[in-house]
This record gives sequence, C-alpha cells and structure tokens, in this order.
Amino acid sequence: MKTTNGGSDWTHLGSGLPGTNAVDLVIAPSDTSILYASFLQRSLGGATAVGVYRTADGGVSWTAAEGNLHHLQVGSVLDLAVDPSDPDVVYGSAQFFCDSCTSGGLVKTIDGGAHWHSERNGLDPGGTYEDILIDPSNPSFVYTWTGEESGGGGGGVFRTKDGGRTWRITNHGLPVNEDAAVPVAALELDPLDPDILYASLSGVHRLFKTVDATRTWSGIHTGVGTSFSELDIAPSDPSIVYAPGPAGVYRSDDGGQTWTLLADDFTNIGFADVAFAASDPAIAYAGSTTGAVYRSADGGNSWAATSGSLPGGYGGAITSLAIDPSDPAVAYVGTFLDGLFKTEDEGAHWHHADSGITDLDLSGIVIDPADTSLVYVAASGNGTGLYRSKDGGLTWRVANAGLGTYPHVEDLTIDPLDPSVLFAVSSDSAGTGRHRIYFPPMEPGTGT
Repeated sequence: MKTTNGGSDWTHLGSGLPGTNAVDLVIAPSDTSILYASFLQRSLGGATAVGVYRTADGGVSWTAAEGNLHHLQVGSVLDLAVDPSDPDVVYGSAQFFCDSCTSGGLVKTIDGGAHWHSERNGLDPGGTYEDILIDPSNPSFVYTWTGEESGGGGGGVFRTKDGGRTWRITNHGLPVNEDAAVPVAALELDPLDPDILYASLSGVHRLFKTVDATRTWSGIHTGVGTSFSELDIAPSDPSIVYAPGPAGVYRSDDGGQTWTLLADDFTNIGFADVAFAASDPAIAYAGSTTGAVYRSADGGNSWAATSGSLPGGYGGAITSLAIDPSDPAVAYVGTFLDGLFKTEDEGAHWHHADSGITDLDLSGIVIDPADTSLVYVAASGNGTGLYRSKDGGLTWRVANAGLGTYPHVEDLTIDPLDPSVLFAVSSDSAGTGRHRIYFPPMEPGTGT
C-alpha cells in the first residue's frame, strides 16, 4: 500500500501478490529494491503449493518466482535467505510432499526464482529446517538447523561448504536429550567473524560456541535451572551476546566467556516488547504481560520499574512500546484492553493518550523519525485497523482507507534504510481469513 497524505488514504501497491497467509519476507542485502516473499496458498482440500514471489521495485509490483517448485513436490517454503552478494541467489527451507511421506530440506535458486533445485544431500530428511544463515564473507558456507520436534535422525546443526550441493551434520560437542536428538532452539552467526557461531539447545541448560565454523562445539554457559529460547548478538560489538530465558536475561561482554544475569528480579516475568532509544542506545524500556514497564539507562545492565500510574493487571498487559526518536524521556505503551498511554518524564508518570481510539487492543506503535508529532498505532481488536495522530497522541483518527474490510493490523514497522516507508501486516476479519503485507511510503514531516 502507498499513502501520499500521511495515512488518510492508501493505494494498493502489492500488485501480483495473493491474498493468503504470508510466511516470510526478505530483502536482498546487496539491492534493497529486490524482495522475496512466500505465501501459503490454501484450497478447500487443504494446503496446496506455496507461492514464492519477487519484486525488483521495492514492492510496487510482484511476479511469481516459484519456477519448478511444484515439480519438486514442494508443499511449503517456511524461510527464505538471500545471498548477501547476489540478489538472484536464494535458499528456502522447504517441506516436500509425496504420496506417503512428508520430508524436509532446502531448495535453492540462482536465477531469481525462475528455476529451483533441491538441496537435500546430507540433510536429515525428517527435519524441519528452522532458519538459514549465509556466511557474508564466503556465501558458499551456509548453515541451517533443525529443532527439537523435527524427528528423523535427531537433527542438529548442518553446514555446507559448496553452496548447498552437499551437507554434513556438525554436532561434535553438542549433547543429545532423552530422545537421542540434538534439540537446537537458536543459532546465531557472528557478523564480523563467520567462524564463530553460538547455539542454544531446548531443555539443555547450556549455551554452546564454535570458533572453527562448527567443526567443534564447546559449552560456554550453564543456566541455573533454565534453558534459553533465543540468542542475540549486538551488531555494533559482536563480543556482546544476550541469552533470554525463563529465569531472566543473561549478558556476556566477552564472547561468552563470562555471563551476568541482568535484573534477576525479572524471574518469571513475561515480557511482550522491548525498545531502545534511537538517540541514546543505552536507554531501553521493557513492557511486561503483567502491565509493568521497566527502564534501563545502561544498556540493560540494570533496570528499574517505571510504571507510574499505569493500570497493570490483565487488561493493562503491555502489548507494544515505542520511544520518541529524538527524546528518550518520551515513550508510548499500548495495552491489551486499557488503551494507549504516554510518558514525558522517563516513566515516572503516565497518562492516557488515546482520545479518538475506540479499539483498546493495540498491537504496534511507530513514530515518524522526521516529525515525532506523527504517531501511528496498529489495532487488532474490533477491525478499525490503523490510527494516526498529528499532535503527539493528543487526538487520533482512523487511517484505514484502502486497508480492506474490518482490518486487524497486527504490526507496523518503519524501513530502517528508508524512513519514508511504513510496513503493515493486516488480516481481514470479514470472513476471508486473508493476511496481507502492505508497503506504503509515507510522507514524513508533512503533518498531512
């Protein structure tokens, strides 16, 4: 979708895309005008083939890029990864279907989706491949992994050194669980040193690291009665690694040699959203499912409750968070049933900022970086969809023209490379079950 008046009206830009569930969306690192999207198409008889689409004009128009996937018996493509140096080279995590089996593997295209070929030599045929990591310095090196429930031969981490023609399992040093499986939950690649990867395993209270491109793994951290659901490496300093889990968030500043439990009073608190201040990355806010908000002024080393007059409780559960790009003392939080709140004093006091918003189930907030009085809120409750404020949250109006019938806007984000582009994910509740991705260039700073 595109808007030229700050969201009052929208024009559909996704020409050529199907109106079915979006599975994945990736941008080519070497040419950001090229994107790939996969959509799960359905019929009355159940799931049919996935649709893979490509755009070369930033989302204005799309063409099918599924080539011969039907002939390869691909039923779905769950994840996509684009070669960092060549936008025509794409890998996909695929589920293959035959008369009496379901199997997993990868597919690859080298011509932008015109033709695909199967990449399963050496992969566990029963596995579901959760993600694909491509070495940015040598794209012939690719990593993928299977999770705990993949079945097959136990799965784990797989590596190719020849661009996917052959794969080998690289689990040396990783433990197995009671089912003799390697239950990988997350895999992260150091952005500056591709020989270094970190792995988190489900149900195993340890983190693991390799410094030789997965040939060997070593345990680097033992959680106290907890497993870790994901790993995050700081892009500006890859020696800083975060490991969140049920017992709290652990941080390492030395590449996993030592770890510190951040804010151990967060135990058993569920967090729905976290945001870092664009003007001061040391400042962060975190919103919890209990309705509490916490603030850090030292990059997450320590946190303090800053919930002020927020209602808390079930209806006040925080669902979304945004910090003013120019003033970290100003922030907005959306709640499950109690509406939108704003602080202008680092969370010491919060006040309702939802005059004109009739949908209290709020799922996303974005602030125009060029004009912070322009704020957009996504609503996923009663089908009003998208709201816009031109006065910093004092008043709001619906900005839905062109978004479909009774849209539920589930999330919003601004393109980090082009702040004039707003992405919205919406589902239509008028009996169609459709999910759409919108690509609406905004007019930042116009106030219209």
